[in-house]
Amino acid sequence: MKMIRSIITSITEGVIKRFSGSGRVGESFTNREYVQHYGFTSRPLSGAEGILIKEGNRIYLIASDDRRYRIAVENGEVCLYTDEGDFIHFKRNNLLHISTGDKLQIDATNDVEVNAPTATVNAAIKCQVNSPE
Repeated sequence: MKMIRSIITSITEGVIKRFSGSGRVGESFTNREYVQHYGFTSRPLSGAEGILIKEGNRIYLIASDDRRYRIAVENGEVCLYTDEGDFIHFKRNNLLHISTGDKLQIDATNDVEVNAPTATVNAAIKCQVNSPE
């Protein structure tokens, strides 16, 4: 079994996610399986890097990264991010920072509950609450 660094050229969505990419000079991979962690999915852009495991003719993409958009984090922190600059950053000291360039939308079938000693809403243009009660 060997590991290979790859440059991803495309990802295809489906029941089994597939990728195409290139490895060492003259080495290419087409329509191979992309394995991801349970509860997490992503679709890397062309040019992202990947780590492949190869055993015989079986080749699996097991990890991907894109240093063009990666956000620097401190020890112990976690961040989900996109190429458009949106992120959810779990920071030190129990701070959760969510940032988006356009709209944050929360859809809940039942209740939404916020519990805090203090709460502040800052709206530069308008703040509106729609409710029958």
